[in-house]
Amino acid sequence: MAYARLAVSWSPARVALYAAFMLAVVLRVPWLDYDLPQAPDIDGFKFVDEAQRMAQTGDLRPTDFQYPTGYTYLLTLGDRALGLQTAYTTHLAARSVSVFFGVATLWLLARWALAIAGPWAAAVAVALVGFSPVHVAMSRTVAPDTMLTFWWSVGCWALLRADPTRRRQLFGGACFGLATATKLSGLYALGWLPLVVFACSPRGTRAGKRIVSAGAALLTAIVAFVVVDPWIVPLRREYIQRFRMEMILQSVGQVGHVQLGYFDYFLSGTRTPELPWLSTSLFGDLGQAALLLVAGVLAALIRRKQAWRPMAALYALGFLVAVSAPGHIKALRLVLPVLPVLGLLAGMCVAEWLERPWSVHMRRLLYTALLVTLCVPLLNSADYVRRLAYPSSVARFREYAATHLPPGSTIFVEPFSLGDLRSLAVRVVELKGVGSRAYGLPRALGPNPERNPLVHGDIPDQLLALGVEYLVLHSYFEDALSATPDNLRWFPRSVANRQSFDDAVERTAERVHLEPGFASGGMGPEISVWRLRESKPKQPATQSAP
Repeated sequence: MAYARLAVSWSPARVALYAAFMLAVVLRVPWLDYDLPQAPDIDGFKFVDEAQRMAQTGDLRPTDFQYPTGYTYLLTLGDRALGLQTAYTTHLAARSVSVFFGVATLWLLARWALAIAGPWAAAVAVALVGFSPVHVAMSRTVAPDTMLTFWWSVGCWALLRADPTRRRQLFGGACFGLATATKLSGLYALGWLPLVVFACSPRGTRAGKRIVSAGAALLTAIVAFVVVDPWIVPLRREYIQRFRMEMILQSVGQVGHVQLGYFDYFLSGTRTPELPWLSTSLFGDLGQAALLLVAGVLAALIRRKQAWRPMAALYALGFLVAVSAPGHIKALRLVLPVLPVLGLLAGMCVAEWLERPWSVHMRRLLYTALLVTLCVPLLNSADYVRRLAYPSSVARFREYAATHLPPGSTIFVEPFSLGDLRSLAVRVVELKGVGSRAYGLPRALGPNPERNPLVHGDIPDQLLALGVEYLVLHSYFEDALSATPDNLRWFPRSVANRQSFDDAVERTAERVHLEPGFASGGMGPEISVWRLRESKPKQPATQSAP
């Protein structure tokens, strides 16, 4: 008997599952302190700084209403319990929270797939999600997305099963409430929650009892949400106003992040400007494995013997439809919550194929095809993590600036990606209001890069008049204004203004330094330092090695 248990535990499918899980963990842990503390994650200040304020003052009242307080409160608890105070430790702890929830999601997915369809389904599901570059990147980033994905996955695990008990239905509702308290996009799942409870109630349950169960699960979700984010009631006006604005911003799109059509999250070839290792579609993120996902969803739709299967497909497809529309903002991390369910469906589809009575040669061919397919996202993620072992272009630029830019000189820096420059002995001039001007808002609601250009050809002369001596430009911001098909359709004037700005820089300044970025095999943007010609005598340009 003991030998039989050992044989099952170390079957090829189990070995594949263990290997996939361990590789996924390895992709998330090394060099977690990359670029800290000088260049933390772009949106980290929204959570880490807020958590530090709460931990130090004891004032738990939020000051920003873009996100609920669930994620921030967890960081606050960690900072207070561990006595974290420095920028390095607080940001590293926040990244560790993302890693924890990313790995926890994979563990849950493995247990879920094992219980439903066996080890091959679990191995494929864990590999698809665990090797996904967007899941790897967000598991290493200060953001609530992996925490949101975890709670949604736990809720789906509780509800998507044959004949779930009332206790599981209430537990699933509570999980979706916790997800919503982490990020307001959890509201998408609250609309699906009563439907799945109604459809997946135990066989023979009357319609009246199904409605009561659905209402009870939804009420549990609301209670869990309010308990974790108690300010949602007294500050409801602020939250509602911010949520309305967020929905408007999502619907009008952002320059560099806008959807061409409803299928962009499946087929788009555009890269994410400030995260060039990420695609903006599942096909680009997972490679050919995206075909397995679609096959898994179709299999779930066709096979209706168990109600939870089409409900799982409805969950995934419904969410993708909810976040997809021409002209809306585009960021693949928004699709993260459905990856575990898509991975589960794909794993079940693959397992059904592998368990058929194939010949030995055909089975070997299937195994080889599966391995090659899963290597696509694995190699992409491994390349991204490998780059983290070396100093980024941002770190090299800071070293160059500290030693080569004259103390007290005035520099103009493009926004978003160069970290905290206050430690440098220079005066920094930045663009104002870039965040609000990056969206395609109508005139009545706010600025728009088509009406209020982010950059234009007169900027170099204007900066020279203000006493600016150096321009520091970088590819992450420049790429957001590049001539991609989506930008040319929705933000054509912004593309033209960027070109006029580049022409003016070439005409009025000389490049004195270049830091190679992601395109040269390193990490970070390509950073160029330009000296306005009238300010200093010309010197030969230098270039750092990647």
